[in-house]
Amino acid sequence: MNQVSSPLIQATLLCKRFKVGKKCLNALRDINISIGKGETLGLVGESGCGKSTMGKVLLRLEEPTSGNIYFQKKKVNSFSPSEMRTYRRSAQMIYQDPYASLNPRMSIKDIVGEGLDIHKLASSAIREETILEALAEVGLGREVIERYPHEFSGGQRQRIVIARAMVMKPQFIVCDEPLSSLDMCTQKQIMTLLLRFKQEKQLTYLFISHDLHAVREISDRVAVMYLGKIVEQATNDQLFSTPLHPYTQALLSAVPTMDPQKERDRLRIILKGELPSPFNPPTGCAFHPRCPVAMPICQKIDPCLKELESGHFVACHKFDEAD
Repeated sequence: MNQVSSPLIQATLLCKRFKVGKKCLNALRDINISIGKGETLGLVGESGCGKSTMGKVLLRLEEPTSGNIYFQKKKVNSFSPSEMRTYRRSAQMIYQDPYASLNPRMSIKDIVGEGLDIHKLASSAIREETILEALAEVGLGREVIERYPHEFSGGQRQRIVIARAMVMKPQFIVCDEPLSSLDMCTQKQIMTLLLRFKQEKQLTYLFISHDLHAVREISDRVAVMYLGKIVEQATNDQLFSTPLHPYTQALLSAVPTMDPQKERDRLRIILKGELPSPFNPPTGCAFHPRCPVAMPICQKIDPCLKELESGHFVACHKFDEAD
């Protein structure tokens, strides 16, 4: 499936299985994605569906069980140690919890400068200047560098996390729920910062979030994941105006609106039951036990992701007659 003519990062048939005791958890199932340079792919789905795992596997913080990852058309799975070090500089992560992702025993100067030291990117003469430049880009001044994480608010900590990533001058960043622990005002500030960096530096993002408002604001395309599989992928406009998969429709129906009249008239789609256990997924389409339009075939055969219109892919037997 070729969604992007010249992808910066691409994954084909990506699978990740975890062995937990005698059981096997299929966290990712045959994922195919492409993200172009300067593009943001939003990734949405319920907790436990594999979104964070996908981000970690793309960065090889977790090793894929099978499938391939390509960065600038080079196979990441086959990188030598020196190539992997270069990739580590080019591909960074902004974590969900700025409280847990900063070492409380390190000063801000050493937290932001740690990557510079590991990769030998700045001599001692310019190290502090480089760190200060990264902090200034996220709105923090010289006075913070000798302080420690516990002295900062959640929003300030998230800016420090972003500075730590940006100091490496990356090309690709996985943003793993970067707004979830912040208040609404701070969320808006961090979103504005991410959008500015995207435009000024031609950054490429995988933006993982439960917040569909944020996904709509920042993403060029959106992928919807359910139990380790992408069930729909489309441009931002396509997905939010014409969602095709019943799961996507249910997700979007739960998003509140600011218009009181529209909010009163909003039709909620209430899904039956809970997300199934990834240790014991349903046969056929994993969504069929909760799907309001499930058919007998859904219990037997897992649908493939197919392109129904240019750039709009869906995995649902409801559209089989479109073949």
